[in-house]
Amino acid sequence: MTSVTYTCSKCKKEKPKEDFYKRRDRPEHVRTGRQMYCKTCVSMKATSKEVHRKSSKKYRDKLRNLVYMHYSNGLMKCNCCGESTYRFLTLDHINGGGNKHRELVGGPIAVLKDIIDKGYPEGFQILCYNCNCGRARNDGVCPHTEA
Repeated sequence: MTSVTYTCSKCKKEKPKEDFYKRRDRPEHVRTGRQMYCKTCVSMKATSKEVHRKSSKKYRDKLRNLVYMHYSNGLMKCNCCGESTYRFLTLDHINGGGNKHRELVGGPIAVLKDIIDKGYPEGFQILCYNCNCGRARNDGVCPHTEA
């Protein structure tokens, strides 16, 4: 009895049926019922995605740190209430226009890159998420500063 073999679309090697994952979206009787890439190629693709994800997170954090350090005068804290938990901090467009800026340059990471490329222009500050949302919902005035 001969074993059924398939050719991987990625590495172009002929391999036994067991070296290909079953497709969940196709029953066994329709065509091959197996994925186009062998298990080895699928594994390599997943690994490269993970490496890319980690390196892009590292890059994003580097840009964010540069911008946050500049606009918080090296203190990494909210300009309004003093919150210093890094994960709560956000970049605030002092005169509004954050959505338009993101659309114009292509997203939140592009905003950070744009700010660095333009030499840290005025019009930005570091706020915690609460103060930033408070300003947005209260006509540009943080509820902390209201008497």
